[in-house]
Amino acid sequence: MTNWPSSAAGAVLIPERAFFANPHKVRTMSDREKTISDELLLKVSKEIAVKFIEVGRLTPATFESSFEKIYNSIKKTVEKP
Repeated sequence: MTNWPSSAAGAVLIPERAFFANPHKVRTMSDREKTISDELLLKVSKEIAVKFIEVGRLTPATFESSFEKIYNSIKKTVEKP
């Protein structure tokens, strides 16, 4: 496999631990971080709906009802305690 970047002459592999300041510290999310904005919910829902249209699982004619289901499903999932 000579076309992989890691097989290039002089390639340096960086240990995984170098990317983390303290890999043993567990960070918990605050309540502020757990909330998700309506704008983000809409963006994620839109991206999923567009993908469904691209693969033929959703038609523009059924977009309204399908988008509502997608949005509510994501919102319900995100807001679980």
